[in-house]
Amino acid sequence: MRGKVFFICGVFLFVSLMSSGYQVETEEKMPELIYVFDIVVKPSMADEYEAVAKEMLGAYSKYGWPYTCWVYSTDDFHYYSIYPVKDLVDIEKAWQTWYGIVEKMGAAKWDEIAKRMGKTYKYERAATYRYRHDMSYIPKKPRLKTEEAPYTYWGMCYVNPGMEKEVEEHFKKIAEIFAKHNADSGWETWVGETGTDMPCYVYVETGTSAGDFWSHSDKIMQEFGDEVMPLWRKTQALFRKYEYKTGMFRPDLSYIPEK
Repeated sequence: MRGKVFFICGVFLFVSLMSSGYQVETEEKMPELIYVFDIVVKPSMADEYEAVAKEMLGAYSKYGWPYTCWVYSTDDFHYYSIYPVKDLVDIEKAWQTWYGIVEKMGAAKWDEIAKRMGKTYKYERAATYRYRHDMSYIPKKPRLKTEEAPYTYWGMCYVNPGMEKEVEEHFKKIAEIFAKHNADSGWETWVGETGTDMPCYVYVETGTSAGDFWSHSDKIMQEFGDEVMPLWRKTQALFRKYEYKTGMFRPDLSYIPEK
């Protein structure tokens, strides 16, 4: 029940440090910890899901939900809601706040919304991820502003147990190569904690579109891929599984509370 209640809050409220997305341009603005809800929507019910999500945005404003929520949708109908939090205690505080909003909303109204939403998705899961600045590369002068880069690529690296140190060192060396060449695009790296198949590292890259993202990746590989790819192949050899997802930041489903 707890997950079913909070997932709706999560779906419409979470992860993006700016009004247009959670990719940020300086590490000073990066949250150290994020709480992520992954809602897997039935493809035939995506429109209905989003309709209820948008309906809920008004309730958040009306009842004073105080937390930022950045939402992303992927090509395979995952909806990621990401919350920047201080620590695990902060998550519990958010839950308590949400229970108060449900009470204000009224049991009958909430039950009606929850049932409509429940018909639209297969399952949901929650997890926390911690930012690793030492495994990331954020350019001093990025080629794109945050609001210009809604397209997102998530590389999910599931590492063989005991190989974490080697993987982390490889990521750091790749970041050093990007810095040496003063690359104008980079990535964020997050390490999975509670609710993930540990050891797990996720790196996040963005672009204006799929075409822009891949063409710029090709450009970087042409410039210094001969330095990066040998290290990346060594890194991949330490994975037990690798997955990736692509999608877009959804400002129409996200929520930024008024100050």
